[in-house]
Amino acid sequence: KTGIDLSASKYKQDYYKFKDANTNKTTRWPGDSNFKTNKASVKINQELNSESTIELGYDYSKYEGWNSYLATSPSMSYVNKKTENFYAKFDWALKEKDYGFIQLYHNEYEYYNFGSLEEKTNGLEIQQELSISENNKLVLGASYRKSNAWNETSYTKENEIDNLALFINNTWEFVPSWTINTGI
Repeated sequence: KTGIDLSASKYKQDYYKFKDANTNKTTRWPGDSNFKTNKASVKINQELNSESTIELGYDYSKYEGWNSYLATSPSMSYVNKKTENFYAKFDWALKEKDYGFIQLYHNEYEYYNFGSLEEKTNGLEIQQELSISENNKLVLGASYRKSNAWNETSYTKENEIDNLALFINNTWEFVPSWTINTGI
């Protein structure tokens, strides 16, 4: 009834190869890239009863190194990208078949290459399926996301975006292999 997933990886790449469009030969990109990538993920899932579970998760990745950004020049550019994502999700079934969930999440993204970019997002998603009949299913849902972003090369202050979405979708199989799908 309890599941735990753990994963981690470490990767290093010293150079790139590419197929040259003019010569059709595989060529080594000038300069060394020296990229390092680290990733880790943890997911814990707990079955509460036969119709509901709760899941907590965390994902991390960091990618950094020097990149030769022009094929004709060994000019180098430093790249640093980091992501962190946290989430909590509760799943349920109504009458053993109508699936639903609610999920909260927080995502962070940082990127640097000739300038910095940072974004933080908090969100909430909820969805419920309802069986109207054997051949007719209704899906209702909503999501809300609030993001704060800062980009030193594009704007001078932190910007904020709020996004709210509501939806309803009806799928009706009125004869075998014929379905009408409507939604707003």
